Order: sequence, then structure tokens, then C-alpha cells
Amino acid sequence: MKTTVEKLSPTRAKLTITVSPDELKPAIAHAYEHIAEQVQIPGFRKGKVPAPLIDQRVGRMAVLEHAVGEGLEGYYRQAVVDEKVRPMGRPEADVTTWPNEKDFTGDLVVTVEVPVRPEIKLPDVSKLKVEVEPIAITPDELSGSPRQEG
Repeated sequence: MKTTVEKLSPTRAKLTITVSPDELKPAIAHAYEHIAEQVQIPGFRKGKVPAPLIDQRVGRMAVLEHAVGEGLEGYYRQAVVDEKVRPMGRPEADVTTWPNEKDFTGDLVVTVEVPVRPEIKLPDVSKLKVEVEPIAITPDELSGSPRQEG
């Protein structure tokens, strides 16, 4: 998985996540399993429908959409960790390039825009000097204060 980060503003970033077909295969296999549990085809037990029949009934694009929908959060989290992006809010994802639906070849490319923490540069505090005026307490001020007896 390849990720590029583009700063749109000090508080907004755009991540372009490219997922290879090999990295997408586990999500596609999981999508077939999940759809097989939902589809009822006479002659097959629930969850045991073969992939070619799922392709005929539901369509390969539906399987691909399910796989991307299920895997997108994981790809996003991995990209955030790898690129050390500090998101502050809800991301907005858009699939810009889909793999070929006939054989699932080609990369999946997703762009995600997310609000991020701004980088704040603090001044060098070692050069700052703070002067504190000495406090002088007179005996009269001490004698006028209430005393607590326990």
C-alpha cells in the first residue's frame, strides 16, 4: 500500500491511498464469504454458495464494492499511522480508481480529505527572562492576620 499526503491548508490534508490487487485479495475473499451467507440459492446451504454463482447473481462489481467498503477503514487507519497524520475529525473518502471488475486486476486508488491538527511552532523559551519583584512583609501585616487554632 502506497500513500501520499498533500497539505491543502494548515488544518486540512489529502491522503491518496493506493492499494495493490494482492493487498485487496483478502478483502475480496471476505466479501465473497459475507455475501454467501446472505444469498440463498436452491441446492446450496447458506454460506456455501461458490464464488462463480455469487458473480452471476449479485455481480462482481457488488462484490468489489463490498470488499472496498469493508476494507477502506483499515486502509485509512494504516495510512494515518504510516504517514504520521494526526486527524481531528471525520474523513471524507472518494474512490478515484477501481480495479478491473472482470479479474480484479489494477490498483484501487482512494483519496481521503481529513481535518488535521495544525502544526504550532513555539518560540524558544530559553531566551526569555522573567523578573519577579521581591515581596516585603512587615511585622504589622503579620500581626493583623487571623490565626487558626486547632
